[in-house]
Order: sequence, then structure tokens, then C-alpha cells
Amino acid sequence: MAYFNASELPGEFYKQTISALCSNTKYEFAAWIANVLKPAALNGVKPDISFIIQKIDGTTLASFATGPISQRSSMTWEQFGFFFSTPPGINTVVLKMVNTNPGGLAVPGNDLAIDDITFRPCGPSLAASFSSSSVQTTKSQCGFTTVNLYGTTSSGYESPSFQWQVSEDSGTTWMDLPSSNNLNLNYTPTSTGSLSFRFLSGEAGNINSSSCRVASNVIKLSINQPPQVTFSGNTICKGEQGQLKFLIVNGTGPYTVIYNNGVTNTTVNNVSPNAVINVSPNPSFTTTYTLVSVADAVGCFRTSGFTNLSATITVPVVTINSPAIICAGDSLQLNATGGGLYLWTPSTGLSNTTIANPKAAPALTTSYKVVITANGGCKDSATTTTTVKPAPILTVSNDTLICLNGVARLWAAGAQQYKWSPSAGVNNTNITSPDATPAVGTKYYVTGINTNGCEAIDSVKVDVKAEPVFLVNPGVAAICSFKPLQLKASGGDTYVWQPAKYLSNPNVPDPVAQPDSSIIYSVTIGDTYCNIQSTLTVPVTVNHNPVITILKDNDITCNQPSSQLRASGASTYSWSPASGLNNSNIANPVATVNSATTFFVRGTTDKGCQSSDSIKVNFLNSGNLEALQLPNAFTPNADGLNDCFGIKPWGNINVVTFDIYNRWGEVVFKGKNNADCWNGSFRGIPQQTGAFPYVIKVKTACGTVERKGVVLLLR
Repeated sequence: MAYFNASELPGEFYKQTISALCSNTKYEFAAWIANVLKPAALNGVKPDISFIIQKIDGTTLASFATGPISQRSSMTWEQFGFFFSTPPGINTVVLKMVNTNPGGLAVPGNDLAIDDITFRPCGPSLAASFSSSSVQTTKSQCGFTTVNLYGTTSSGYESPSFQWQVSEDSGTTWMDLPSSNNLNLNYTPTSTGSLSFRFLSGEAGNINSSSCRVASNVIKLSINQPPQVTFSGNTICKGEQGQLKFLIVNGTGPYTVIYNNGVTNTTVNNVSPNAVINVSPNPSFTTTYTLVSVADAVGCFRTSGFTNLSATITVPVVTINSPAIICAGDSLQLNATGGGLYLWTPSTGLSNTTIANPKAAPALTTSYKVVITANGGCKDSATTTTTVKPAPILTVSNDTLICLNGVARLWAAGAQQYKWSPSAGVNNTNITSPDATPAVGTKYYVTGINTNGCEAIDSVKVDVKAEPVFLVNPGVAAICSFKPLQLKASGGDTYVWQPAKYLSNPNVPDPVAQPDSSIIYSVTIGDTYCNIQSTLTVPVTVNHNPVITILKDNDITCNQPSSQLRASGASTYSWSPASGLNNSNIANPVATVNSATTFFVRGTTDKGCQSSDSIKVNFLNSGNLEALQLPNAFTPNADGLNDCFGIKPWGNINVVTFDIYNRWGEVVFKGKNNADCWNGSFRGIPQQTGAFPYVIKVKTACGTVERKGVVLLLR
């Protein structure tokens, strides 16, 4: 709104350029004007306003004059204006308002107020509604179901076009809806909240120009989300009040909830978003409740898709086995449910008194009581009775032993019915005393059943004596003269050996035989239990012991340091002591000793029979030491003859010095005992043909011997 105090001369007080107009389109140029001068104060000059529309070059296209605007006792608003159609090719105009009367101090009055200056296109009358038959400018709905938009229009355009628009900010901004060029539109919202709708109309070529079209009234749609429910039940003891707790979001309270307890539906009205309700009827056992529906105060409701469909009110209640009947000696699995802790009484016959499922094996009829304690502390109890009926007391035949293909008579007493197993070899498994002919040892079980239907089991073991296997060891024997032979028979319980001569005992399984010549022994073996016997023989060959003869060539002297021994009469020989002999396992070893020694020889025939003899080799401290000579040459060519130079033929001596030198005075060999011998090499290298000096000093039983000389190495 603006106030204007007219100047002394008539003049222009409003001017505005309007562009983007459409040709051949009717527009309205109007404003609300009021004469602000009160008659009681002054009867002055009245405002007279001209509305002028010009081209941009100043050419007037149309004009309108209000005429003098009268004074009123109170300021009164009046709308003035006119309609104007744009000529072809004109899309920009200049709007002016001119006060044609004078004012100022000389001519008092001519004061005015002006508001709502409009320049708008003119068109038909448009109306939008949510109903095809009545005016409905507001609508509320639940969820995102499709809404119908209806538009009506009066005549006014030769070829009208239409465009629906939606606003999400109460009409501040508008968006065109796609494919909405008809008067009626089906619209499906995608989010909750408030939406505004209108439709536009214009000539077919002008519908997309905001300055060339008209708009309908605005209609408003409110989209609400169906209520959502989360609910839970409590845990109670028997007799306490069960409750359901509801947590409801979305929608408008209060709410109406319908739930089902598995049998009937219950409707609860005026439910708040955080409500706890007492359940009726009150549950006496654990019960699960299922949501059927929830509705809010404005009619939005839900029948599926709940956050949780069911809730449980827990009432700890014990359940236990029905009464049972068992036989004495049997057991029964007790089972209780409903608790976190369990306590059974009495403890007699129970495997455990603090678990849900103990095993009961009472000797007498017993009533067991279980007390449960739930996690919340609630208690409940129940009782069940286990009736015990007596079992039969069986008496059976003793275990027995039968021979192969024999028959054992089994029997049992103490029951009314019998069943024997296994059935193999039993002539009748359902009588008191069947016959059994097992092929192998078998334990037979008998189940006795009395008039109570109770059972008892016992057993009889029938062993089958295996057919005896009579054996004698050795089957054939060879011994040496005067050697004992251990005979051994097995498989029976009686033994008779023949002939009894040379036996330690002819009636035992293992006598010792010592015959002086070859013989055949027989033994009769008997099994008296099954009356079986058999005779086996043992040929015994007696081999004669060898007759050993032993000789020596000489006794030991200083110039005869060794003696040839000779044994005969056997196949192999073993001499002792072995020390002093060149080989203790031949018939003719060479003895080299420094004291009198007795040698023993054990001769063995090809049959393994043995005899022994001995001979004494004397040591005589006599003889000529000069007889201990050395060769003057040797030929180390590996032909087995004179391959080394040594003093082994001197016999049992102690070496003090045994050194051999080359011509440069180097020691090429150093001996330490009489068996050492130089092979003609020095440091692994064979020496050339030549003379090699030697120095030898030894101690014998007859004195010290020293030799110096030269030995010739020939190749």
C-alpha cells in the first residue's frame, strides 16, 4: 500500500514495463484505490486517475479513467481497472497511472491510497477439487494410495491447454507434474506430509508462459503414515496380572488395538503411544498374543507389517511325566519343564535331584515331587508316581563243558515264560529246559517273564572242549653219545612212553632220554574227558664223539722260538688259550711262547659231537742266540714271497730298537714289536732299489741280541 499527496500540477505517479506478453491475449490492468480525505476535515479536490497502456515508443494502446473518486466518512477501498487485449506482435508494454487533477497548497485535497496493482492475463474460471461431484479443497489419507484430482473450467479460450502443478511448501514454489495435461489426474504420493495442487489453463501455444495463463484455486492433501506397533509381554507368577506393553509410533492417538490370544480377539480402545494394559482373561500359563490390527484417531490403520507380530506373557508352570509303571531293577527318565532351577524329592533312586530330567530307579513304588523356580523367582510344583512291580528271581543250571558234537541240557526256573538266546544250536528257545549243541563255546541268555510282565535275565555258559591236537617234540632227534635229550608231548592228560629204558619217567609228558645207541621212542597220548587217544613216535639217532689226537714238533728254545702243533680225529678245532698261537681255529697252529704253556683243543665232528685233549709246550732257556739270523735282501713286489723285511721268525721277543735308514740317514722304518715288517715304502712312496742300513736291538729269554747291517731292496 502506498499514499500519494498530489502535486500542484497533474502528473504521473506509477510506471512499469511488462515483458514476455502473449499476442492476442486479454489482460486486466487494475488497482484498489481509496480517497483518504475525510469530508469532516475538508471538502477538497477529488483524485481522478487514468490507467494507461503504451508501447515502448510511447504510443498509447489503451486507457481508462476512474473519474473523481468521492470522499467517504471513513476510508473506503474501491477497485478500478479495465481489460486490454494485446495487438499482434506486441509482447512488451508500459503501464502508467496519472492523477489528472491538481493538488498542493493552492488546491487542497486530492490525497489517495493505492494497493494491489495488478496486471494479469484474463481467462476462464478454473476450479480444482478432490471430488468430481462437489467442491472438496482439502483431503487426508493414510499411506501412499492414489488420489484423484478433478478440474473444471468455463469457456474463455478457443483452444485451451491444461497443466497440473504440485507444491511441497504451501504454494511458495510450484512444480509441473509430468503427463498432467488433462482436467482430471490420478496422483500417487511417495512421501508423507502436506501437498498443494492447482491446475493452469491457457491457449494451446501459451500454456508454458506464466504471463499468458490463468491458475485454479489451490487444494491441499495431507498424507499420514499408518501407525506402527511394538509390543511385549511380562513375566508373572501364577495368579499375578499379565500385562502387554504397547509402543506406538506414527498416526494420531489415541489408538484402537485388536489382538488375539490364540482363541479370541480382544479390542482395546483409547490406547496411548506408551500404554501398558492388563490382559483379560488373565493367563494361567505362558501365552503368546498376536496383533490383529491397530487404528489411529483419524482412521489410519495397519493389519500387517508390524515391527513384531507377537508377544508372550510368560507364566512359569511346571509340567511333569504322567504316572508310570516299571519293573524292579528298571529305570525311568523323569522330565519336568517350566523352570530355571529344579529340586526333586525324595532323592531315593534318583540319579540327580537338581536337573530337569533325572533318571529314577526306585526299588519300591515312589511318588516324586518337583519344585521349579523360574528366573524371576516364581515357584510351582507337581508330583508323579512311579509304581514298581517285582521282577522274577531266576535260577539256572551251572556252566558246563561238553565235547565236540556233545549235548548240554540247559534249564531255568522262577518265571512263567522263558526265552533263550542265541537260538543257534538250541532245540527250543521257549521252554524251561532246552538242549544245546553249540559248535563253539557259547553263553546262553535266558529271559524270564512273570505274570506282571516283568523280566529278569541270567546266563549259562557252555564251553566246547576242542578236539585234542596231540603233538610230540622233537619229531626226529639226533644226539651225541652220553648227551641227554628232552622229549616233550602235549595235547592230552595221560602219557605212556616206550621203551621205558633210558627214560627219566615214562609216564610224564616230558621225560629225559639218554640212550647209548640209536632208538625209536613211542608215546601214547590220551584225553580221558572225551575218551580220545593216539600214539606218536620219535626216532632218536645217537652219533659217536670224536677221538682226538694231539702232537707237537718241539719245545721252545732260544734258537727254536716256535713249535708246530697238530690235532686229528675231528672236522673242526678250537684251541685255547688263543694267545701265543698264530691261529686258534685250525688243526695245526704254530705256538710261540716264552713260558711253559698247556694248550687245549676241542674237536667237533660234522654231526656236532665234540671231544677235547691237551698238550704242554715247554720253554727251555737254552740255545745259541747266533742262530737268530736276518735275510740280506727282500723283494716287495706283492708276490707273497720275501715281500717285507722283519724279525718275526725270532719268536716272542721284546723290541728295543728296530730302525732302517736310507743313504741320507733318514729313518724310513721304525719297528716296535716282532710282527712289524718293512714293505719298502717311506711315507707311502715305494723306495728305489738300493741298500738300506738297519740297527736292531731286542731282548729274549736268553739275553739281548743286537744286529747291525745292510739289507738290499730289489725291484
